[in-house]
Amino acid sequence: MLPSDLERIADRLELAFERIPALGQVGIKTVVNGPFTFGPDGNPMIGPVPGLQNYWAAVGVMAGFCQGGGVGRSIAEWMIEGEPSIDVWAMDIARFGNFATADWGTVKSSENYERRFVMTFPNETLPKGRRQKTTALYDRLIAKGAVMG
Repeated sequence: MLPSDLERIADRLELAFERIPALGQVGIKTVVNGPFTFGPDGNPMIGPVPGLQNYWAAVGVMAGFCQGGGVGRSIAEWMIEGEPSIDVWAMDIARFGNFATADWGTVKSSENYERRFVMTFPNETLPKGRRQKTTALYDRLIAKGAVMG
């Protein structure tokens, strides 16, 4: 964890206290100041870890307070009922193929951190970590002017 630094967010706290007066009255009991966690595609990675029996993950849940309840419920349902009650494919840790090495995950996660407050569009292709898998024709196609995405 990092040292508490409420001064850095004082302006936002003042707005919060204005909007929710009770928050200002009860005060702040505990400060949690730690690093964000990011998945390679910006989504959490939850569920049973492929290749490991009875080993579950719930990582990359960056907006912990916002997503924590839903992620916790989905994981609990998955463990107890065999599957969650909602479609969590976009968060399923098994959504990545064998190309998803630890190095690739680091590169893609750092890209998500760098772009945290940049407008992202649906199906946008980001540049880092590309060319994990190519066909035997890749170089010839590029030489002929092909554009990959």
